[in-house]
Amino acid sequence: MNNSSVKVSSSIDIKFLIVGDFAYDIYEESLRKSFHGIVNEIYSFPLGPYYDYITHPSINRFKFTIENVLKFCQIKFRYGRLIKKINDDLVDFISENQVDIVFLYRPILIKGETLRRIKRTLPNIKIITYNNDCAFSNKYPWYFWRLYHQCCRESSLNLAYRYLDLKFLQQLSIDSSLFLPSFSDHIYPIIDIQDNYKSDVVFIGHFEDDGRDYYLVELLRKGYNLRIFGTKWSDSKYYKEICSYLGYKIIPVYKNEYNLYLNGAKIALVFLSKLNNDRYTRRNFEIPMTNTLMLSVFSKELACELFKEGQHIVFFNDLQSLMSKIDFYLEHEDERNKIVSDSYYWTCNNHSMNSRVNSLMKKIKSL
Repeated sequence: MNNSSVKVSSSIDIKFLIVGDFAYDIYEESLRKSFHGIVNEIYSFPLGPYYDYITHPSINRFKFTIENVLKFCQIKFRYGRLIKKINDDLVDFISENQVDIVFLYRPILIKGETLRRIKRTLPNIKIITYNNDCAFSNKYPWYFWRLYHQCCRESSLNLAYRYLDLKFLQQLSIDSSLFLPSFSDHIYPIIDIQDNYKSDVVFIGHFEDDGRDYYLVELLRKGYNLRIFGTKWSDSKYYKEICSYLGYKIIPVYKNEYNLYLNGAKIALVFLSKLNNDRYTRRNFEIPMTNTLMLSVFSKELACELFKEGQHIVFFNDLQSLMSKIDFYLEHEDERNKIVSDSYYWTCNNHSMNSRVNSLMKKIKSL
């Protein structure tokens, strides 16, 4: 496997391993970069190559071969020779490199027994588990989070993406702490934007049957200059109508294009996933970095704990308030720019990945 390590001088003498898919730069790779210079040696153990990202159709189109179908079934049900190989290889890698800290990023394929084997070999090792989805939602099949729950019970510290996850972990008497999302280094303000990236309003995110498609199709029906990007939009009952207004089929955008479309909009919308019981999303921390006004579904956490309403973020509660807020901030550029500027500096100072990692290191030292 393509496991790697980076050695850094003038840093804490710790061997730090990150285990995860490494399919998208905004997740494990962004975390790895933030630890660069903080710990002495950083290792990566990517799981994606074991199954060639067959569970990520946005990266590689699934090929229906017997081998891929068998891999898919093993990944889906967390059982089989492939799962055993992943876990055995991880144990061997950690043992050979005498790792001090293991960071398991969304460990849906790692067994609890694997962590027990690791701790028997290296009694002083610290194991940290993190998951950016809601592993306690009843909307997932019973087997989906089975191994993750095992890992939680064997870890030194469990990091929760949202307050609700933290509550569930604490109810199970599992040592846990909040680890909020942040913006990645490919999200930044751009001054000169080509016209093809510009819009009045943009929404970048997946389709979910929570009414977001109705809101967006209504905006298009009313003639708003709106762009939409993301995954699973063909599942919407309004998909054909939405595409007829947009003039294109909805596709996901990543990295540079993602940044450009956010930068090119005057207003960026945020809908919160009901599947994951979201009270905020990673996009809440990315939009302010693009000097674009953030117009979001309301949550108490966003309004009272992470941002200041009317100063860093604007909220809507229904279709009428969505339209009225869009109209107001499109017409009042000075008010829009004031919020955009304040939100940018607030996010830089309070929600960077470096600040998240520095706080995490303090917790790790106390373990």
